[in-house]
Amino acid sequence: MGIISLCGRILFEAKECMRSFVGTACSAAFADLRCICCGAPCTGRMPLCGRCASRYLRHFLPPGRGRCAVCGKPLLGEAGRCTACRSDPVLRSTDIVLPLHTYRLWKKELLYLWKIRQERSFSPLFAAMAADALPLISAARCPVVPVPPRPGKLFREGWDQIEELCGFLAFHYGHRVLRLLSRRSAEQQKRKNRRERLSGGSVPAYEPSGLLRRLSAAGRLPQEVVLLDDVITTGATAECCASVLKAAGIRKVHVLSLFIVD
Repeated sequence: MGIISLCGRILFEAKECMRSFVGTACSAAFADLRCICCGAPCTGRMPLCGRCASRYLRHFLPPGRGRCAVCGKPLLGEAGRCTACRSDPVLRSTDIVLPLHTYRLWKKELLYLWKIRQERSFSPLFAAMAADALPLISAARCPVVPVPPRPGKLFREGWDQIEELCGFLAFHYGHRVLRLLSRRSAEQQKRKNRRERLSGGSVPAYEPSGLLRRLSAAGRLPQEVVLLDDVITTGATAECCASVLKAAGIRKVHVLSLFIVD
């Protein structure tokens, strides 16, 4: 491990230890905190008990049978593709797509608390879910490519949920993370309806990063990557990112998402 990588790991783990200590020290203030799934009392700041996290979040369907062959959505029947992907598929540039859970019921609350309310106590759990799922997509341990945040988000909010997952994947689980994409627009996708998301516009929302251009020029592009995002809503983001990566010369682009809207 290089000196820079080792220093990064030490700083990352020190930051997480401090955050854990502060969360534990403040747990008295959250004495009434209860699991949003079963209602049991919770310790610390995460409103999800360990039993429900293990039982309902750490187990998921692998790619293949029981999932849509295009978007990865769990299927009730054996059709091979969901209704939307049979009639008008959005994802055309992706290979394996693995969303871990459907965006329903109390799981919607999890994403809201983590992403919008910045309850970062969920980050280790979500990173562990991603680490469990990555070998199901590629046994070759190919690089992870994060969907980049909006320009200025890190400055305004102090963090980005996908960047935080990548920190855990890199420093706790030893995955290689390559930031191969840049985002052009600061406009939030959640403010767009389905038609607006799919229409995109004349200018793609994502473009090759400086790292992608340098690796391409040096002939060092990976042949296979896993694109990491938190939720697939229409598939427009994953498709745009995958098309940029494939246009640059990457042969296979898989997608790992924590949730999918169905």
